[in-house]
Amino acid sequence: MDTARRSATVSLVLAGLMLASCTGGDQPTTRTPATTTPVANSSKPTASAKPTSFVCPLGSTPGRTGPAKEARPTYFRAAMDAGSGKIVAVETTGTGTTGRTWTLDVCTNTWRMMRPPREPDLNWWMPLVYDADAHLIVGISRDGFVWTYSVEGNTWTPRPWSGGSLPPMLWHATYEPSSGNVIARDPASGDLWSYSVGASEWTRFGKPGPINGYGYGDLMTYDTALRRLVLVLMPGLQSMPSQVWTFEPTSGSWTRQRAVPPQFETGEIAYDQSAQRIVVFGNGVLATYDATKDRWATVPLPRSLSHPLTGAGPLARINLTMVYDPVNERIVVLGGEVLTSPSQATWQPVDDVWAYKVASNTWTKLVPSRQ
Repeated sequence: MDTARRSATVSLVLAGLMLASCTGGDQPTTRTPATTTPVANSSKPTASAKPTSFVCPLGSTPGRTGPAKEARPTYFRAAMDAGSGKIVAVETTGTGTTGRTWTLDVCTNTWRMMRPPREPDLNWWMPLVYDADAHLIVGISRDGFVWTYSVEGNTWTPRPWSGGSLPPMLWHATYEPSSGNVIARDPASGDLWSYSVGASEWTRFGKPGPINGYGYGDLMTYDTALRRLVLVLMPGLQSMPSQVWTFEPTSGSWTRQRAVPPQFETGEIAYDQSAQRIVVFGNGVLATYDATKDRWATVPLPRSLSHPLTGAGPLARINLTMVYDPVNERIVVLGGEVLTSPSQATWQPVDDVWAYKVASNTWTKLVPSRQ
């Protein structure tokens, strides 16, 4: 090989190493492979997905465990701000007082209390949603009005109400990239509402959606591969089986899917854009759903991650928060409650953070518990 070709080869290798370092890679200190690996589609999201342009700074170690003693929130809702590389969490008390805003840096796995000048009293049951078009976190206050949060400006802004009908109690929400709107659902009626940040306006879809009589434990997300909303009806303790429905926003039509999901008592949902799988997790049950093929897969969880009496590991927990981190292509599980006394059904809050990768079926501890 001549000198010019050798120099070009060395330059390409160095560039590849710098890019891998910048994106962080996987360098976990606690990493437990599961017993089986679910089939995952390695192709990237469709054009309807809006991938993040954020890249972790050179030298970041997003796969390494963050500090154990740092302050962090409890009892919160969260959303991933893909443009800033931060998970935004709002700690809520449910007592009518304003929440506290936190961010988790997904490049360093460190929490920070943001202390913006003004903070809203958000509904604790309503998830936060990241609006990729507006680059804002969207939340709904207890009085039913919309607030948005800018990570860059560290500012919460109440959105002006344009009039018209104010939606009833909204329990589920997700971002729909085709319209650039947030879509929220009333579990009592099954109605869907679309919210435009630019117009500050709610619009109700004309056709009501399916309901199962319980509703508040249902799960909803947007599948960018299928380009539809996916709704999982969770009957809870009722004897009826779970159901999956999809919603096509343009036509406003609902379709029931044939595949029956695993029976979850409770759980959270997130869409993994890199694997093109919906992930449902809660209280020791993990499953993935390929909506394009209408196929569920229950994923066995390794025993080494389960120790509910001490709160170690991500298993056997309820009231958790779960988001997709597109910067590092992983599902992030935050907080929740773990069972401490099976005989008395006693639960206690936990404050650790875990990451799950669908393609490799591995868990990584991102933030250890302070307990």
